[in-house]
Amino acid sequence: MKQTVFTRFHEELGAKMVPFAGFLMPVEYQGINAEHIQVRTSAGVFDVSHMGEIWVKGPNALPFIQYVTSNDASLLQDGKVQYTCFPNGRGGIVDDLLVYRVDVQTYLLVVNAANNDKDWAWINAVLEGKVQIDAARPWARALGTETVHVRDMRAAAQGDEARVQLALQGPRSRDVLLALQQLGSPVSRVTGADVSGAMLRYGQQKIAAAGRADSSTLVQADAAVLCFPNDTFDAVTVAFGVRNYSELERGLREMQRVLRPGGRTIILEFSMPETPVFRASYLFYFRHILPRIAGIISRQYDAYHYLNRSVEAFPYGQAFCDLLQAAGFENITARPLTFGIAMLYVADKPA
Repeated sequence: MKQTVFTRFHEELGAKMVPFAGFLMPVEYQGINAEHIQVRTSAGVFDVSHMGEIWVKGPNALPFIQYVTSNDASLLQDGKVQYTCFPNGRGGIVDDLLVYRVDVQTYLLVVNAANNDKDWAWINAVLEGKVQIDAARPWARALGTETVHVRDMRAAAQGDEARVQLALQGPRSRDVLLALQQLGSPVSRVTGADVSGAMLRYGQQKIAAAGRADSSTLVQADAAVLCFPNDTFDAVTVAFGVRNYSELERGLREMQRVLRPGGRTIILEFSMPETPVFRASYLFYFRHILPRIAGIISRQYDAYHYLNRSVEAFPYGQAFCDLLQAAGFENITARPLTFGIAMLYVADKPA
């Protein structure tokens, strides 16, 4: 079974892997329903790195593509794509494919994973005049063969120039791409805030051990009254913390205040599973089993009895999204994690 460059990452992240077109590919992470909703309401990434990629470049790239495919590639503009096929010259097809126009002299052909080698061989046979492409004119050769350069970008021989694909789909695909572009620049400064001095001291030890003292600052502050000027940070994140805010709405408004226009907040917090059977099992474990086990290990029984009470009382899902909207955020999404035990909220400050 073949593997792609992403196979190891999928396995580490817990994807369900299945054989597909000779490759070991991810079929789902959290289930069809959750992933369908995610793509329809926000964005999702599809691993299509097993697909073939063939670059066609040169002054006569378009005439060559017009000759070897059935659709009219002259209608394409830069950045556009069309569905087409390779006719075999005998009334049938070699394979179907997608043709992307990058610019007037550069086209990307995306071919089926299982047929990559066959399609690559066909294109080269056409280039070299080894196959008959027009039964009425058996001597004819495809236009542009003298000045066209083709490359199989999935081939290992391409080395560092090899390319694979990921498909990003959904109404917020553009936002994800812009965020990825921003990730291309290293984070210059990280500021952490906590009301607990003991937690800050522990955090300083971890920062020092990681060698991040020059780029990290910890500040003792109340989430409801942050000691930072307006429009300070590119991003504000909280993990399993907003549930403990004594003034939740005020804390969310403070997060929005210190974000720069166009900045983003990302909040990870516990929630409750929606599936009735799983919810009942989870609550039994959460209320009766987890506190005893964790209490024995940590000797802090009260803390783990507080945990389930705080989670069950905390607004989650749409209720928390409504609070974010009331605090002035937009483009709000909520993604359930681990069957709904946790929720990842993402929201932006208006630009």
